[in-house]
Amino acid sequence: MILKNNLSIFDIHIHVGIYENRWDFSAFYIKELCRHLPISHFICAPVSWQQSLENYTIRTFEDLPSDLSEKSLFWLWISPVRKKSIDLLQHENIPKGYIGVKLHPYADHYDISAELLDPVFSSCEKWNVPLAIHTGNDGTDPLSICSAMPEDYSQPVILFHSRPINEAIRAAKAHKSIYLESSFCEPEELNWAFNEIDKKRILFGSDYPLNLIYYPGLNIIDLYRQNVNDLLDITEQSDCSEDFFFRNAKRIFKL
Repeated sequence: MILKNNLSIFDIHIHVGIYENRWDFSAFYIKELCRHLPISHFICAPVSWQQSLENYTIRTFEDLPSDLSEKSLFWLWISPVRKKSIDLLQHENIPKGYIGVKLHPYADHYDISAELLDPVFSSCEKWNVPLAIHTGNDGTDPLSICSAMPEDYSQPVILFHSRPINEAIRAAKAHKSIYLESSFCEPEELNWAFNEIDKKRILFGSDYPLNLIYYPGLNIIDLYRQNVNDLLDITEQSDCSEDFFFRNAKRIFKL
């Protein structure tokens, strides 16, 4: 399967680590992805808070070739209900090696609230970094995230998965700092978003290689390529392919 068009891909949502003690998503998957597709940069996160801050501190790859290491960036997983995360938020700067903060309220068993997220928003403002928040499960809906944000908040808040898409669009319309991310979005959902909000606030992310769990036995590189091609059909119509796949992320991560 050939990728249509010549483009660079900046994937803001990739994982490594041991998932549910069953799947080992090592750096091998990233090597394969970069071998087959034109990945310019990727932002990597662990698959659990424990692996981020206890057993598997992911802020560099020692076993990747230097050209791939130069492409790799890292999310800092913060859980505002855990003391170690609360201590991290007191630092003057984001810990070395990280480019943004990720929250996964559903995995960490808390619901979105201004009280819980205020310290996170304050630290991201202080650190001058984007914040990514998982959406799509109970307690993680986009409108609750929007309501919890300070009105004058200035850093990008990226809604991973942008689910449900109608609420994600409403949240982005209500707060100019909210961005949408595309993983597991249907192309027609992204097309709707492109017609409703600023195209510079919609970013490509894949959640790779977790699709191996949901599509067992299928070639996940081919799935990735097909997803890109399907999205290209939409972005070409909206004349925003380079923004969506590359330039928007490059701008907000100051690269």
